[in-house]
Parts: sequence; C-alpha cells; structure tokens
Amino acid sequence: MDSTLNDLKQYLLRDDNACFEILGNAHIIPETSVETFKTMARYRNLIIHGYDGVEDTITFGIFKKRLGDFRTYTGYIRQYLRATSA
Repeated sequence: MDSTLNDLKQYLLRDDNACFEILGNAHIIPETSVETFKTMARYRNLIIHGYDGVEDTITFGIFKKRLGDFRTYTGYIRQYLRATSA
C-alpha cells in the first residue's frame, strides 16, 4: 500500500491520468474503468483551462448521462479506504 501512495504523490500534481493508471494497477479501481476516469479528468481540465471552448450542450449531456461515473469512482475509493483502515 505504501508504494501505491508514494506513486500517487509523485504523479498527483503532474499527471492526473497517471494516477488512474496507478489506481488501476493497484486494483483500487478496476482496470476496465481507468479510461473512463481518464476521460473525466481530461474534460475537467478542458473546463478549467479552456472554458472558452466548452460547449454547454456537451457539458449538460455529460452531467445528465455520466454523473454516475463520479459516484462509481468515489465508491471505489471509499471501498479501498474502508478496507485499508480496518
């Protein structure tokens, strides 16, 4: 566990996509979900850094159709935290 946390700390500020790879490799999130979460992070970066180019209809569509992805992600993290704090 410590090596996973150290890897996350190393990449957290530089590359959020690498964080999802690390979480997947450590089986904290399913490897099949890594690409979904990476896409979420890329869109978040687009909103934060390139908000002039963000289309409201796309953002609203993501909000309506993909909000569950955020709940899924937080569920995996909560499950991991519960398992490691017991």
